[in-house]
Amino acid sequence: MEKEQVRQEGQCSSGSPATECATSLWRSIWKLSCPPKLKHFLWRLARNSLALKLNLQRRGIKLDTRCPVCNRLDEDDGYCFLKCKFVKHCWSDLRLEHVRLELLAKRSARDVVQAVLQQKVDRLKTIILLWKWRSIRNQIDHGERGLSRGEVAGAVLNHVGELIGKEKGTSDRRPITTQRWSAPPPGQLKINSDGAFV
Repeated sequence: MEKEQVRQEGQCSSGSPATECATSLWRSIWKLSCPPKLKHFLWRLARNSLALKLNLQRRGIKLDTRCPVCNRLDEDDGYCFLKCKFVKHCWSDLRLEHVRLELLAKRSARDVVQAVLQQKVDRLKTIILLWKWRSIRNQIDHGERGLSRGEVAGAVLNHVGELIGKEKGTSDRRPITTQRWSAPPPGQLKINSDGAFV
């Protein structure tokens, strides 16, 4: 997953044309039963377009490319999500080491996302770990305090529990009712304003 590999004659791993492969992958991501922010994250990960150090350097930005979490090696998506010594502990704490080792063998970010989507048991936990780790990495990169490995595992498991609860309909939220606009009675003036107005 270190660099997006260029496949011969624009073919993806399944042998179909690259555009069909990308469309199929996007459809698989979009069909997931998870919040749109997780789908968007997976799409950006598959396209190798996350703002990680080596991606920024490739775009012409001069910066220190070492991982902001462990400060050791150049940070690409493979290093950030699978090889950094701190993220390895998180995979292990969540009992996902077997998934991490499977993902390490993939050749590109797209292949990694396809492998994640093919997970039967640990798919949601894996997606949330990847998404949460990117958030923690960004906090540390901006000089904020990161989470301990126990806090990371707890946050991931809480997110998984919330999403499973919403799927089963056990959420405590009341359904949102939409109210359509109606004209005021004759002789009255109705003023509409933006809800964000202070």
